[in-house]
Amino acid sequence: MNVSIGRQVKVALDMWEAGDQGQALIHNILAVAATSKRTHRKKKEDKIAFLKFIKDNIGIITSFGLNVAQLGGLFFGGPDNKHSLEEILYDIRCHLIHELKLPEKVQFTENIIGGNGDPFLLPKNIILGLIAAVVVAPVNSLEYLPPQYIFTVNGKTIKINDYWGKKDEFLYWFESARKSHTTPQNNGVEGIKQE
Repeated sequence: MNVSIGRQVKVALDMWEAGDQGQALIHNILAVAATSKRTHRKKKEDKIAFLKFIKDNIGIITSFGLNVAQLGGLFFGGPDNKHSLEEILYDIRCHLIHELKLPEKVQFTENIIGGNGDPFLLPKNIILGLIAAVVVAPVNSLEYLPPQYIFTVNGKTIKINDYWGKKDEFLYWFESARKSHTTPQNNGVEGIKQE
């Protein structure tokens, strides 16, 4: 049985909408790991490919998922352990893949990221930022979702299927949607499915 990246994104979106961020992140991380490997085939280690993919897409992940342009070092596991977001996401990935659970030090929040590192506060919308990075990766241009899956930002809606592999077009839409209101709402993302 072949499980596609599109299928993992669909399950992640369904779980996110159902309020199960843990399951959403597990399926999302699988899609990110597969996309990073597709994108960086020449990298022998999965870790290097994963970290590079996150770093290359950090603008989408943080802007779309967290409504911030960029982040500096974050404390993870205590006030003396400073790490980049990609390193933290890799650690979370390892726990999810090898143990099927989040590290105990990670706690989902509405909007706050970081804190003093123990627990590490992770906004649930980062899942949508990671999904957006997967969708717009050029190596995923042939993936698809059922047609009812959308992103809505400040009342502007797109069909996710129209943006597989189209990073520049997505960024253009997202910037124009963000600018359509003077104040962003709900970290930007308001909807992911049409009935």
